[in-house]
Amino acid sequence: MEPAARHDAIVALLRREARDGVVSFARLVEVALYAPGLGYYASERVRVGKAAGTDFTTAAALGPMFGQLIAGAAKSLVGELHTHALVEVGAEPGQSHYAGVADRFAELRTFRFGTTPEFPARSVLVANELLDAQPFHRFIRQGGAWRELGVRVDGSELTVEPL
Repeated sequence: MEPAARHDAIVALLRREARDGVVSFARLVEVALYAPGLGYYASERVRVGKAAGTDFTTAAALGPMFGQLIAGAAKSLVGELHTHALVEVGAEPGQSHYAGVADRFAELRTFRFGTTPEFPARSVLVANELLDAQPFHRFIRQGGAWRELGVRVDGSELTVEPL
């Protein structure tokens, strides 16, 4: 879907859900990231890496050093790694950035966002790409009080304002 069409579809969805023309900022982010057929993470395309057509890179995607740092930190926390699984939650489709250290652990499991992860009780859990891709609420301090920000849906325009 072309970006302009995706934008229009997201705005139309938000307009249907808006109470008095406004949705929470968290809902805007949730729709923009995860709405089926529309959201940034709802497609199967490759987003992370150094190749043409990718959108960004992460420390884990740049090379083996991040995996080595994770393995070192895990060893200092749990001791022997070969008795623990390394479990990556929220990974991009078809990617695991920890394959270079997998042989140090009992096993390596990788789960994409939206799947139900199953892992042994003795596991080291890594969620490098998951935690920064979550809907969030925004607040401002106004007149000595905290106010949550929302997004007004007006035609095809989105404007941030207090709820």
